[in-house]
Amino acid sequence: SEAILEKLLESEKTTPHTKTPYAIAVVYAALNKPDEMFEYLNKSVERKDYSVIYILGNSSFHKYRSDPRYTALIKKIGLWK
Repeated sequence: SEAILEKLLESEKTTPHTKTPYAIAVVYAALNKPDEMFEYLNKSVERKDYSVIYILGNSSFHKYRSDPRYTALIKKIGLWK
């Protein structure tokens, strides 16, 4: 996971791509780094990356459902009222 993360972070620095923050968030979720994960999920929302709508079905994020930032993010993207 660390090697993948390094490649994604380098890619994000050199050639930012709309979907890269979501991919980075998935890796941070797997590494149990919620602060970084939420940072990149929010970047994904800011860039209007449609991939973020899969957050509800992506099991990488399930353990963070009790975190208030998760609920706020779901509301922000309009998946929950």
